[in-house]
Amino acid sequence: MPIPAAAPAIASDAMLLRPGAIGRLALPNRVLMAPMEKNLCTADGRMTPRYVDYLVERARGGVGLMRVEATYVDPVGKGRPFQCGAHADHVVPALRAMADAVHAAGGRVSVELAHCGRQVDARITGFQPVAPSAVPCALSGGFVPRALTVGEIADIVERFAAAARRVVDAGLDAVEIHGASGYLLNAFLSPYANLRDDAYGGSLENRMRAPLEVVAAIRAEIGPDVPLLYRLTGDDGVGAGGLEVAESAQVAAALERAGVDLIDVSAGTYEAITVTQPPMEAASGGLVALAAAIKASVSIPVATAGKLGDLEVAEAALQAGAIDFVTIGRGLHAEPRLVEKARAGRLAEARRCIACAECVGFLGQELPAYCAINPATIREGELGREPAPAPAPRRVLVVGAGPAGLEAARAARLRGHEVAVYEQGPSSGGQVRLGALAAGREDFGEPARYLARELARLGVPVHLGRRVDDALVREAGPDVLVVAAGAASAASAIPGAEQPHVVECLSFLDALAGGSAVAALPDGPAVVVGGSWRACHAADLLLAAGREVVVIESGAALAIDMGEQQGHVLRERVRSHPRCTVVLGATVEEIAADRVRVWASADGATTDVPAALVVIASRLAPQRDLADRLRASTGIEVHVVGDAVQPRRLADALLEGACVGARI
Repeated sequence: MPIPAAAPAIASDAMLLRPGAIGRLALPNRVLMAPMEKNLCTADGRMTPRYVDYLVERARGGVGLMRVEATYVDPVGKGRPFQCGAHADHVVPALRAMADAVHAAGGRVSVELAHCGRQVDARITGFQPVAPSAVPCALSGGFVPRALTVGEIADIVERFAAAARRVVDAGLDAVEIHGASGYLLNAFLSPYANLRDDAYGGSLENRMRAPLEVVAAIRAEIGPDVPLLYRLTGDDGVGAGGLEVAESAQVAAALERAGVDLIDVSAGTYEAITVTQPPMEAASGGLVALAAAIKASVSIPVATAGKLGDLEVAEAALQAGAIDFVTIGRGLHAEPRLVEKARAGRLAEARRCIACAECVGFLGQELPAYCAINPATIREGELGREPAPAPAPRRVLVVGAGPAGLEAARAARLRGHEVAVYEQGPSSGGQVRLGALAAGREDFGEPARYLARELARLGVPVHLGRRVDDALVREAGPDVLVVAAGAASAASAIPGAEQPHVVECLSFLDALAGGSAVAALPDGPAVVVGGSWRACHAADLLLAAGREVVVIESGAALAIDMGEQQGHVLRERVRSHPRCTVVLGATVEEIAADRVRVWASADGATTDVPAALVVIASRLAPQRDLADRLRASTGIEVHVVGDAVQPRRLADALLEGACVGARI
């Protein structure tokens, strides 16, 4: 994989690097960290040292305002098992310690107060969700919420106010209200979720009554001097019947009159999650026009998010006057020093978020929101800014230039070791090169490009087209061997798989990544055997080349190894393509010269499907023979990382590489 030119520099006088203010709070720049949920607190909502480390690192990185995640004001409205809470007095000491640590690092910090409403999963809270109306949300379990009484609405308003008082008592710099993402206050505003016929439903004036009561109660509690931010949904993204920008602009004006100091414009709900969290395939800055429409109705500052870790797009939005501040979530999750590196003209050294949505996927598994491309994220205490220097330099040989090998090489070099990387293929990058082939997914290759830039900067040679064998190891004389040889396709047992019109999926994708064309393969209809991410990429590329494609998968879904949200765009593009037929719950029993025999598990029937080309997405097996042999026959210290341990995901490969490199 060729190393690209350095990322364009942001001018030293760029607007995003200029000071700004929210109410009476002066900020050093226009970059706000989005209040992403992390699942890092205790079960009763207290801030943890691990969370503090996360915030402090971003404060040290120059972020203008750290905004702590959606923080529940009521246990009935809790969204995650280990979500931050401001619902009771016991959380205040830990919040105060966090604020002190952020301030000591030169930062400023706020907390976003939230009630998740109809999008609560009752399996997490142990309570029936509550909402304006009994409209369930399928994505959070489909639990039917109980419609709130007027008295219960008043109680929730008071809970928001009490939570705000705790935040101020803990010494934080600002308070934020979560009125977006389909949560309770957003649900009150939305005709989609609010079907009430009392004073809290019907007209827009009635629907915004509860949010405005929350703002008034908080402002009365915290006084006029504490900045108050409000995250507002500009458009629900659910189509006709939802909240749209014309009404949101009126809400924004009412929020300003009520005492809000900044509006952060969001979009979408759980039902439209890819609007809230735009996928890899989406363009950067997708919410800027929406924010500009809101900004036209207010005089207070307006911010927005939407893949604005792409600082060129963020700067352009600021220069155009569409927004006043930039909200960055996943971009700062992946690179805590983004602002610092931008100011120093070192963006080429930044880990650029690829919008893979793995952090969201981890949350869905009730795990902390790890970052797939930065192993140190949420592990700041263990991995730190840079690995600690080694007691003595050693000679390290890394076998394989996939993500695990490149990450291990980087960490070992930063420890002070002499490092060399050997790759038997013609390019570095491993399977990330293949994951970047589908249209719109080019950014999947960025982690490998970043590491290639880093190794070049650090003076680590990467030898391509060099197979490592026992003789090379003896010649190089390493003290440590890191085997990141990846995985290889297992041989297919399907009768007829040895024929010339049958290709293995990994080899097919690798050839395309190397510059080969689909047109070089046998012409005519194609059958893809398997439904993994590799199979979906192969099908997508065949369809883009004009082929008729049948995908045959023994399971019940496509690309489940990508994750539901992570693979949504690619999966739907394949599944809905007019030239593609997807057959689930079926197997290929035999491959003939011009067709395949397919067995359907549902009814036991077999059919013949025409096939001039067959692509088989075989299982992958780890390549660790070299490691096992050398470990047994030499005294060299041997480590195995990445798919050579077991084929898994990019996050696993990078984490293993970083951890091994940091302890050599």
